[in-house]
Amino acid sequence: MSGTSLAASGMASAASPAFSETNSAYSSRSLPLWPERCIAVLPAKHPLAGEAVLEWMMLKKERFLVSSLDPGQELTRIIRACLGRSSHHPTLIEHDIPLASLRPFVSEDRGIMIDCESSTGETLPGIVYRELRFENAPSELRFAACWLRSNPSRPLASFLSLLRERYPDLIPPTSPEPPAHDAVSGTPDPSP
Repeated sequence: MSGTSLAASGMASAASPAFSETNSAYSSRSLPLWPERCIAVLPAKHPLAGEAVLEWMMLKKERFLVSSLDPGQELTRIIRACLGRSSHHPTLIEHDIPLASLRPFVSEDRGIMIDCESSTGETLPGIVYRELRFENAPSELRFAACWLRSNPSRPLASFLSLLRERYPDLIPPTSPEPPAHDAVSGTPDPSP
């Protein structure tokens, strides 16, 4: 294991809990990167295709096509968290293919899917994209760079430095800058 990861952490809204498992191996350090809205991908003839905005509960009886590949696992967690609050369990059909490869199945009316907003630029006949909300707030997938405190990687240090320099708003104001002596700078961290 290299000790570096780009992770997605699903969150439905500021009022709801984060929907992701924390990998304890990467709990030493993380840098929030960007959020992406979750979008419902529906067949064009679906009864909800005429709606501009969808609430999660409108989708509780749907069949979801999900991917076992990233970020499909996080999207699956979000689906379960938003729709599995009572005794209801969403119907999930998992495929071992990238999310983009599921869209033709949606156009064939085999189910719906949840995807990231950045994917909406790719148009495919027979599908529509709809904004998805949870308790009237946008559903989001939040990305973060995660690394082990003990990782002495110079490329990692350069990458993090570049992120902080180019995107200073990525670092929350309440989060202090990591000390210059941490492992990313090449010096072992003395903390337990």
